[in-house]
Amino acid sequence: MPRVDNKCEIDPEKDCAWVKIYERMEKLGELDKFIEMRAPHEWSKCKRPRLFEIEEPVSMMSAMIGAMPGFLTYTFSAKPKLEEKK
Repeated sequence: MPRVDNKCEIDPEKDCAWVKIYERMEKLGELDKFIEMRAPHEWSKCKRPRLFEIEEPVSMMSAMIGAMPGFLTYTFSAKPKLEEKK
């Protein structure tokens, strides 16, 4: 189905991303890359979050204590003085 006014076929309020990509590549003179076939990416070699194991859960107190030095520095450091309007 053709796109009406280059709008998204899922959400007619939004511009179609593929039309915008095509127009941008046309403007840059790179349309040959748009139709170029590429080999699929080998995703099986990528690490996924599901493969990570957390050895010890971090307690809320440990997280708060770890953030304390930065918080204290931010809270008690000298703030820049604002110029008074005359």
